[in-house]
Amino acid sequence: MGGTFALVLAAGRGKRMGSSVPKQFLLFAGRPLLYYSLETFQNLNEIDGIVVTADPQYKKTIDDFDLKKIKAVVPGGEERYSSVRLGLLSLRPFAPDYVLIHDGARPFPDAELILRTLEGARKYGAAAAAVPVADTIRVADENGFGIKTPDRRTLYAMQTPQTFSFPLILKAYEELMKHPDLLPVTDDAEVLQKVTGKQTFLTKGSFRNRKVTTPEDLTILKSFS
Repeated sequence: MGGTFALVLAAGRGKRMGSSVPKQFLLFAGRPLLYYSLETFQNLNEIDGIVVTADPQYKKTIDDFDLKKIKAVVPGGEERYSSVRLGLLSLRPFAPDYVLIHDGARPFPDAELILRTLEGARKYGAAAAAVPVADTIRVADENGFGIKTPDRRTLYAMQTPQTFSFPLILKAYEELMKHPDLLPVTDDAEVLQKVTGKQTFLTKGSFRNRKVTTPEDLTILKSFS
């Protein structure tokens, strides 16, 4: 089939939210948070299909969104990296050229941000949204004392989507499973670099593209609307 697919991760439990409902399924302005990023991918001509990883009990909720580009809802894993791997494996029959991996708890990636990552992946093979770090960062020693301050101009907070040549990132995740010594990993760009040594190009992110982790994050999102 080829083309470009979005892999949206919605299998997390969101323990820090303190809710019995996973954060990506909490209602926001009358819709589950997950709906908003899926709708954005649905409306982009450059996206040919969507696969969602989620707990099977929420499959009907996702089906009820009635978004035609959703090709499959597949169970996730215990950790983020295992959910990504399962999602990538489910994409193999579609043989996409590119895949955008996005956290379902980031409801508001705008179209321009998404397309910047896709353009970067087409040029470099791997690209991810990121924003400059605004605060001063201190590195602490094992006793909790600050020991050095890295140059803030070189620091970025990673976001999603993180967008890749599909064969490249699939191979990286397949190799990761053979090398448990490389774990833990926190995002897809780290997987790619640890396994292959290839770096990911950072494209301009957005502070609106915030990941919902705590109740306070929901309050901040409301200020954007």
